[in-house]
Amino acid sequence: MAKVTVPASSWSFGYGYQFVLSGLGTGAQGVAVPDNGAFEGPAMAGGPTAYRTTDGGRRWIPLSLPGASGGLAMLPDGHTIFATGSGEGSGCVGAVYKSTDDGASWTRLPGSCQPYPLLAVQFVSSRIGFAAGGVPAKFGGEQLVEATTNGGQTWQPRWRTPTENGANADDAVLRLDMLTARQGWAVTGGCVGGQNEPCPGTVYVTSDGGYRWQRTSQRAIALVALGPARALAVDDITQTAAATTDGGRTWITQSRPGTIMTSEFAGVGDAQFWATNLGDFLSRDGSRHWAAKNELASPRFTYLSWQAAPPARLLGYNQDGDGDTWASSDGGRTWTAAIVPGATSANQLLAVALESGGTAVAVTGSDGDDCLSKTQISKVEKLKPGWKPPTGASVLYTSTTGGARWDQIGLVLPFGVGLNAAVAVSGDRIAIIDACNRLQLSTDGGAHWTAQALSGEMFCTVSQLSPQSPSQLTAEIWLACTATNADTGNTDSWVLHSADGGSTWLAYRLPATANASYGIFATGPGTAVMPVGGSIWRTTDGGKSWNQSWPAL
Repeated sequence: MAKVTVPASSWSFGYGYQFVLSGLGTGAQGVAVPDNGAFEGPAMAGGPTAYRTTDGGRRWIPLSLPGASGGLAMLPDGHTIFATGSGEGSGCVGAVYKSTDDGASWTRLPGSCQPYPLLAVQFVSSRIGFAAGGVPAKFGGEQLVEATTNGGQTWQPRWRTPTENGANADDAVLRLDMLTARQGWAVTGGCVGGQNEPCPGTVYVTSDGGYRWQRTSQRAIALVALGPARALAVDDITQTAAATTDGGRTWITQSRPGTIMTSEFAGVGDAQFWATNLGDFLSRDGSRHWAAKNELASPRFTYLSWQAAPPARLLGYNQDGDGDTWASSDGGRTWTAAIVPGATSANQLLAVALESGGTAVAVTGSDGDDCLSKTQISKVEKLKPGWKPPTGASVLYTSTTGGARWDQIGLVLPFGVGLNAAVAVSGDRIAIIDACNRLQLSTDGGAHWTAQALSGEMFCTVSQLSPQSPSQLTAEIWLACTATNADTGNTDSWVLHSADGGSTWLAYRLPATANASYGIFATGPGTAVMPVGGSIWRTTDGGKSWNQSWPAL
């Protein structure tokens, strides 16, 4: 036994620790250890890793508990505590430690030693206990569970998986919640490689004391067992909670609307694509109802951004990649791969747009290095006969098949376009915000352009050229803009709307709770939608007023 004699520490811990207390009063005693679901490895760099309190948590004393690694359990007597930590030698990388005096001194239980880290420990009675751990998937992936029936004097392996280096590899067991000596739940996970955040894993369930574990489809960072068939699982990354009543075969996921986050939104008319922390979704009725489309996040599509147009067109592309595009005309059931011709290592794919009739446009270039006007280009051409815009100039390519095939000859644009620039297309009409924050409009497929200067204090993205019906197009243009409020210093969101092809504009400041960070997307004449978090804002009067709704995802 090793008595702790180090002085009291003023270092405070918080998020990322697990702790047990004998009660809630000022005389309660307990122990805290770092949680491997939030920090890397069994010991954090700098400072002690485990702490003890004798005054209900007001002050914490550092403990010399070797490599405390997240597993912690207290018996009902309030004095006996078990914790996982590191042992000595390759045969005892992980072990269970026991204290019978509120954490003041500890004894390693030799029979618990394993050649892999132990990250969880739990006792369902004074004699029956479980410990678990393993190897992160990054290093091959392995799970192990051991058990004791005599209070920790001896331990027997219950479950050990072979190290896997394939797609099915999983992390070590991070959480245990055993209901009885036979029924229980577990969660894999843990941070490795410098991650400092909640690191969730997979939920497992057992009904034979941990000899066999059934892998479920649910991910979680925390879990509470409510019965042999019922459990609640929480994933802090996606801000969701999931419940099962059939032993983990199916799960019902719930999320507070305020915790839903948008990462991407695209669409025109009745078709929209919406990427959130809950998954990817498609709508075919103007964003009123949504269907899961999570296969768009499959390995080959992981880094793609998306355009959507009715009735079932999708176009995926890598915004700063090598020009690869994936096009579908049947809602994602089948795909055609193509390459935008001008996209090379020197000319990135800067912008892509899609419309319902099958017209798609793509702009390649060198991230807006040359912001030249038509007048400037004409002057250079007169001074230098035969001069052509330099390599890297912004070039427009078109497709009449929704991106399944691209024209091999592009049009050199008389202006520069920045990376991830906003562009919209509707038949022969194209709108782009150039690298000089000007709105560039073309009515003949990009052969000729008219520029409109925007306010120097207002930064805009062109969101959509509105379709009226599948066969008739109006001349509506929607711009999503931001500007600094001179009175408050805050950034306000604005909508600029034109119903006459850009000849005249109306500007509307959005409500303080709304913003146009992800754009404004036309659904018909004078109507548009705008994503904010997990909500959809809708206007039917050209952007003058907006109503917020929270569709079911």
